[in-house]
Amino acid sequence: MLSRRVLWGVFMTMLTTTLANGVECKYTLDDKGEKHGEVRCFNAKGVLTDLQNWKHGKWHGAWKKWTDEGRLYQEESYDDQRQHGRFRDWDDKTGFPKTEGHYAFGQKVGEWRNYFDAAPDGRVYNNTVYSQISKPDESSVEIGDSMYADEGRMTQQTKRDLKSGVTIREFFHSNGMRREHVEDNEKTKLWERRTYSETGKLARIERMKDGQTHGLQETLADNGHREVECYLAAQRRDSLAGCGGKTKLAADGSEIVRRTWEDAEPREEFRLVNGVREGE
Repeated sequence: MLSRRVLWGVFMTMLTTTLANGVECKYTLDDKGEKHGEVRCFNAKGVLTDLQNWKHGKWHGAWKKWTDEGRLYQEESYDDQRQHGRFRDWDDKTGFPKTEGHYAFGQKVGEWRNYFDAAPDGRVYNNTVYSQISKPDESSVEIGDSMYADEGRMTQQTKRDLKSGVTIREFFHSNGMRREHVEDNEKTKLWERRTYSETGKLARIERMKDGQTHGLQETLADNGHREVECYLAAQRRDSLAGCGGKTKLAADGSEIVRRTWEDAEPREEFRLVNGVREGE
C-alpha cells in the first residue's frame, strides 16, 4: 500500500510492507526515497513487535523490540547510524534482565552490567566500567571489571589507571578472602603477583619484567620463614641485584640457608646457625 503527503515541509511517501513471516511494517520515505521517521511492525495478531526511528535513511532515535506476546525485550537508541544512549535487553522467553549500559557515538561508556540468565531478581555476574568520551573521534577503553558467583560473591576484580598505566587484578577464594593480587604496569613493563592463603596470609611474591622472571622471588611459610631468590631479566639467577645470595630467612629476618651462584650456575648452599655457617 502506498500514499503520499507532505510532513514537516518534506514530501513524504507512506508505505506498508508485508514480510514473509506475516509481519506488516509501516514506514515513510522522504523525497529522495530514504526512510524517514518511525517504522512500526506488527505481527499477524496485530501486536507491535518493532519500533524504529530513521532520519533521511540513517538510524536515528529510539529502537525497540517486543515478543509476539507484546513483552519488551530490547531497547536502544541511535544517533547518525551509531548507537548512542541507553541500551537494555531481556531474555525473550523468561523476561529476565540480560544486559544494560550506555553507548556514546557507537562505543560503550560508563558502567555495563550482565545478569545471570536464570535470575529473575537481576543478580549481576559481570560488571564492566568503560571510560567516558565526549567527541565522536574519541575512543573509550575498559577501566574496570568485576565478576560474581551465582550467590553474589565477587570472584575477581580489575581496575585500570589510564594515567599511570597500571592495571590491578584481584582474585578471591570461595570464602571471600583475597587469593591473588596482580599489578601490571604497561609503561615500565613491570609485573608483580602476590598469592594469599585462604586465611589471608601472604604466601608468595612473583615479579617479572618484559614478560620474564626478574628481581626478587619470595615464598613465605606459615611459620614466617621466607625463601628469596634473585633473577635477572633473562631468567638468570643472580646472587647480587640486591639479594646478596640470601635464600631462606626466619620470621625475624635472620638467615637460615644461604645459596649463592656464579655465572648463573649454583655455586654452594649451606645452613647458618645464629648467623654462623653450620660446622664452623
